[in-house]
Amino acid sequence: MSELVISLHEIASRLGKFRRPPRPLDPETLLSLLKSGELKTGFHYPGQVTLWIAIPPKYWLTVGADKIRSVYYEDDNEQRPGTFKVRIGEFAAEYLKALSQAKIGKNAAIVQEEFKIALETAGRRYDVVITEDEWASYLKRHSLEYPLPEKRSTSGRHENPSWRDVSVIVGAYLIKHMQTTTELVKLEHAAEQIFHLAKDHNIANPPAAATIKDHLSKILATVESISIG
Repeated sequence: MSELVISLHEIASRLGKFRRPPRPLDPETLLSLLKSGELKTGFHYPGQVTLWIAIPPKYWLTVGADKIRSVYYEDDNEQRPGTFKVRIGEFAAEYLKALSQAKIGKNAAIVQEEFKIALETAGRRYDVVITEDEWASYLKRHSLEYPLPEKRSTSGRHENPSWRDVSVIVGAYLIKHMQTTTELVKLEHAAEQIFHLAKDHNIANPPAAATIKDHLSKILATVESISIG
């Protein structure tokens, strides 16, 4: 399983681009795909080791349209934080399965400590995400391409000249991220930070955060397909 993940907000944004006319977000289609199992989700649970907790499609049958709209983001609106969060207690069976499959599953003392941690943090909520591999599989099954092919105008399209300078910021950000944390790169958050860093470095007319996010996605996907040494 790929360690690269995508937020539900980002997936809803990508699905919206397939609509005609395009929509900024398409949480309704997202929820339909989750209920049918066409897209599979999960979340990382940080115990003594980080576990991937797979969310079964049946869970989404209990989620209504109002709740999935939490993937919208609005300032000062707790109902629309831009994320979809769940608690570990909602997935006890999936947690036990993931724990039993982990290397620590054979150590009774460690497992007991894991249960203690789970009980102590039962109220904590975790972001639901989709892996890059799952998204790629969905696109392949439905013969879709993302990002969507650009429509070229007859007058031609010129690359934003600021990309040369922004690419330096992108590289520096990714290296700094690896040096300072073991957390996975969150595309949307990283793109916003890179955009603001470009502004702070007086780079004129940097690409929009959404464009930077698409390029980050391509970079991280390429990382999975190459080897060096």
